[in-house]
Amino acid sequence: MLKARVPKLIETARDLFGVDAVRGHKDGSVTVRSTYFYRMSRTTEGHVANVLKRMPNVEVIDSGDRYAIWPKESYFWVKVKRKEAEAVK
Repeated sequence: MLKARVPKLIETARDLFGVDAVRGHKDGSVTVRSTYFYRMSRTTEGHVANVLKRMPNVEVIDSGDRYAIWPKESYFWVKVKRKEAEAVK
């Protein structure tokens, strides 16, 4: 039953503007990643707000900013999971 819900959450996350990678995990959570070359005043909190605005049925488990010196990728990431009330349905 959990396997059926994770792909739906992944599909929803892939439709977000500016998202480069979406990964599903065995525990039912999904990591949404957005890469950047220049931050241009963007923050982790802004990335989290963007995800929550478009996916209101999830709760944030963790988030962060992985900065790397070029040529490696820098990215914001947020790990989300369906809210318990939503997961029961």
